[in-house]
Amino acid sequence: DIQAFTDDFITTAQAFGIEEYREGRFFSDYVPQLRARVTLRSPAAPSVPLPLELQRKVTPGSEARNVVDSQQDEFRISPERHWVSLVDDAQASDQKAARIAGDHRQWSVQYPLNVDSGGDRWNLYVVARIQTKVGAPKAGQALDYGIYDTEKSLAVLDRSLSVTELGDEQYHVLDLGAHSLAPDAYLWVAPTNNSNVEAVFVDRVIAMREPQVP
Repeated sequence: DIQAFTDDFITTAQAFGIEEYREGRFFSDYVPQLRARVTLRSPAAPSVPLPLELQRKVTPGSEARNVVDSQQDEFRISPERHWVSLVDDAQASDQKAARIAGDHRQWSVQYPLNVDSGGDRWNLYVVARIQTKVGAPKAGQALDYGIYDTEKSLAVLDRSLSVTELGDEQYHVLDLGAHSLAPDAYLWVAPTNNSNVEAVFVDRVIAMREPQVP
């Protein structure tokens, strides 16, 4: 039982007074990420409304079976240096988001695809926006995003959007298509080290069961 093993590992580490799991990284900050990696995400009714364009894709009343909606607290983040932090964001669906500094290319927001898929394919979406620097031109690439399978060492998907496409600084639903979900795969979002982009904000990741063809 991987979940029981993880609980035992956390309890043992805390009993031995482990404060850091690597230099400058607190074990207490790592615990939620460990639990997220081994907890099978199950469909449930979203705690906040879906974006309007996605509401049209799901039959009303079926969300509890066909939607997995994950907010920033469920992301696997890389807080090294200043890469990413969880911040208040009035534009986000729950008023909080993961903020990624724009001056690097690290995959610093990740979302493990350990979803209770029921053997079905799922449509994946990221809700994200950018913040451009004051007075900077609306030019260059804004963000990269994709899916990576660690077991196969395979880039399943790799996409990029420009500042022109996201330059209104509003949240956009980024469509990653339909996939058979694997527990060793994860969705990722990264900035592009564009000097015109101050930051990338990730609000939520949404998985929706692909409708079955009769």
